[in-house]
Amino acid sequence: MRSRVLIVLLGLIMTLGVLNVAPGSLAQNVTQESSLEVDSVSKFGGGVGDQNELFYNLDEIRDHTIAIHGKGFVEGGKVEFRRVFLNGTILIVSPSSGKITFRNPTLLNVDLPLSLWRDSDGNVVTGSWDVRVINPDGVHGVLGSGVKITTFHGLSDAERAERGILEPRDPDPSDPFSTCVIATSAYGSEMAPEVQFLRGFRDETVLSTFAGRSFMDAFNSFYYSWSPGVADSIREDDQAKAFTRGMIVPLLGVLSVSSSVYVLLSFSPELGVTLTGFVASSMLGAIYLTLPMIALLGLVSRSVRGVILRKGIILLLGLSAAGFGITSLGVYALSPSFTMFGTATLVVSAMLATALIVSSLVFAMARPTYLRINSTWHIMTDSMRVRKHAPSLRAS
Repeated sequence: MRSRVLIVLLGLIMTLGVLNVAPGSLAQNVTQESSLEVDSVSKFGGGVGDQNELFYNLDEIRDHTIAIHGKGFVEGGKVEFRRVFLNGTILIVSPSSGKITFRNPTLLNVDLPLSLWRDSDGNVVTGSWDVRVINPDGVHGVLGSGVKITTFHGLSDAERAERGILEPRDPDPSDPFSTCVIATSAYGSEMAPEVQFLRGFRDETVLSTFAGRSFMDAFNSFYYSWSPGVADSIREDDQAKAFTRGMIVPLLGVLSVSSSVYVLLSFSPELGVTLTGFVASSMLGAIYLTLPMIALLGLVSRSVRGVILRKGIILLLGLSAAGFGITSLGVYALSPSFTMFGTATLVVSAMLATALIVSSLVFAMARPTYLRINSTWHIMTDSMRVRKHAPSLRAS
C-alpha cells in the first residue's frame, strides 16, 4: 500500500512540474495565453453604456460593426462567439476573415450581420454569447462575461435611448451565462451578494483560464440539464428557499477559501485554477458526500467495507493524479475535449476520495466506542444473568 501511495505522490509531483516549470511546457502556453486579453465588446462608435450588449431592431434590419477591445491582438486572428443552451447544446459561430479588421493590438472591428445570431429555424438567439479571440499561433483570450444580444421591435436606437431602455436591465434568468439559477431562486434576486460572489468566482477565476473554460463546458451540460426545473420548484416555496440557502452556505465558504489558492498561484493561472478546483472539490466532497457515503457503507459487512475503503481511496487518488496529468496535456495541446475530460475526472475523483477518507476516519473512531458500549452491555447482562440463576445454583 505504501508503494502505491508513493507512486501517486510521484505522479502528482511530475504533473505539477509539467504545469509550471518544465521548459517549453504548459507554463509557456499560460504566459502566452495571458498576453492576449479581451476586455470588452461594444458597437463601433458607441459609448460606454452599450458595452458588452448589442441591440438589433427587427423592424429596421441592418448590420452592426462591433469593436473588440483588449490587448495582444495579431493580424489574421479569428473571432468566435459561443452560446450555451439550457439543454447543454453549444452553438459556435465564427465570422469569416473578411469580416474581421485588425486595427491595432488593442482593437479589432468585426462586421456582424443579424443572420450570425440566428439558429437553424431562423430565430435570433438572444442572451449572452461567449466571445473568444484566437491569434494565428493559437494564443487566445476570452471575454468570460460575454456579449448580450437583445432584439426589439418598433423603436429606433435613439428612441430607446431617449426612453432609457438601453440602460442595464435584469439578466434573463433562463440564460446560463448570466445567472446561477438555483442560487438566484433561493436568494430571490441575482443582485444578492451570495449570487454575485458565485458569478464572480465563475467569471473572474474559472472562466479566465483555458482549463476552467473547458471544465465549465462539461459542467454546464450537466448542471443546466436539471437545475432550471429545481429552480422553478423552489422559487415560490419559502421552506425550500431556506433549505437551499442552508445548503449553499458551505459552498460559499469553500469557494472563498479555495480562491486563495488561485491568488497565491496567480503567476501561473492554469496551475492555480487546477489546484483551486482540486481543493474546492475535496472540501465539497467532505461536506456534502460524507454522510451519504457513511450510510451506503453501513449497509455492507465490516470486511467488505474495509476493502472498499482501502482500495477505493487508492483508486480515486490515482484517478485524481491522472486527472492532473490529462488536464496538463490538454491545456498544453489546447484541446478542449481532452482538458474537459481531465478536469471532470479530477473534480469527481477528488470529491469521492475525500468522502471515503473522512468516512474511514469516522468508522475508525466509532469502532472503539462501539466496542466499549458492547463490552459494557455484555458485562451488565452477564452479571444480571448470574444473579438471576444464583438461587437455583445454591439449591443444587
